[in-house]
Amino acid sequence: MSREPIEVVCPRLRLKMQNETRSRPSPAQQQLLRTQNFRNKSEALTQEKEDKEKSMQEDKERALMILTSNPKDVDAWFKLAVTLGVGETAQVGRWAYTKLQCYDQALTGSLRGRDIGTRKAYGLNGSKFTQAWHNLGNLLIVGGTVQIGGQSYTQQQCYVQALTLNPKHANTWNNLGSSLGVGETAQVGSQYYTQQQCYVQALTWRHGHANAWNNLGSSLGLGETAQVESQTYTKQQCYVQALTLDLKHVQAWNNLGNFLGDGETTQIGGQSYTKQQCYVQALTLDPKHSDSYNVGVFSGAAERAHIGAKPCTQQQCFVQALTSDPKDANAWNSLGCSLGVGETAQIGSQSYTQQQCYVQALTLDPKHANAWNSLGASLGVGPDWGSDLHKASMFHTGIDIGPLPSGEK
Repeated sequence: MSREPIEVVCPRLRLKMQNETRSRPSPAQQQLLRTQNFRNKSEALTQEKEDKEKSMQEDKERALMILTSNPKDVDAWFKLAVTLGVGETAQVGRWAYTKLQCYDQALTGSLRGRDIGTRKAYGLNGSKFTQAWHNLGNLLIVGGTVQIGGQSYTQQQCYVQALTLNPKHANTWNNLGSSLGVGETAQVGSQYYTQQQCYVQALTWRHGHANAWNNLGSSLGLGETAQVESQTYTKQQCYVQALTLDLKHVQAWNNLGNFLGDGETTQIGGQSYTKQQCYVQALTLDPKHSDSYNVGVFSGAAERAHIGAKPCTQQQCFVQALTSDPKDANAWNSLGCSLGVGETAQIGSQSYTQQQCYVQALTLDPKHANAWNSLGASLGVGPDWGSDLHKASMFHTGIDIGPLPSGEK
């Protein structure tokens, strides 16, 4: 008669195993730790924001004090422009000045009728003069212009002026790239630059520019690569570079999540991340980032993704996405798919059925093939929705349009 072998455990090993079991936090303790860590991070960010606001207010008061006695002090105009928020004004003498008008005063005062875009300008030193053009470009919307020294400048032209003064200004190269559309170019000096080439220039002068890495990744098509300082980078590697430099880069986390396939992982800082975990990282940093609620698409109906300290079901992910951006057609379609027959979901003050979600998606995007298909599948035969022929037409509409590519932002 055979017996099971007796398992002999060394006393020291047994004690170690017991200690490890005791020290391992329970699920409730793990949740408590997550909540505490999230609160600590939130408090630190709040304090950092308050300190920055206090410093900006002090700089603004100093600039206003100088301009009260000397309205031609271009450095004070520049400092005042930096401290003002978009839409905010500051009273200097009898007039209220916007952020853009303060930069106008600084640049016009520096030029004193001299050739614009040259290093002969005085008043502002070279670096501030470049920064003024750069910031002025940031303030302008696409298609907008500003008058400086009797001449009109677009957003792109402001960036070009900054780069004419300082071709090594990485932030301006990055922003110039973002202002260009696919196939467009901008002339700096005697050379023309595409969107991708602008991002490469930004990284040539500042390799640690997280935004430029993220933008370069977004500008690359599937299978495309870019050369930065003699090294080749794929789309995914660009996003990884951005996050290696800045783990708080929300858009890079979202873009990396969009790029990864189901079951794929990528390494950042010695840790592996799946598609779903990338979206969770983005939402932990910014719970209002509607694109990243794509995490719901890759969660099962019964799964919960932890966003910060809060567990979020698949359906709640789509509701959160639409609370942040009610014009997200993909989220409306996904929410409809997550609802059962007779179920509703609350967005704002209104409840929506499965079919109403699909209708919302198609109202926003009449060419959304998946929403047409989903709407067709949800229709029954009856006087309210017509015949089988009507239902079939929904499927045909979806088939004619074809599948939609998953884009990145």
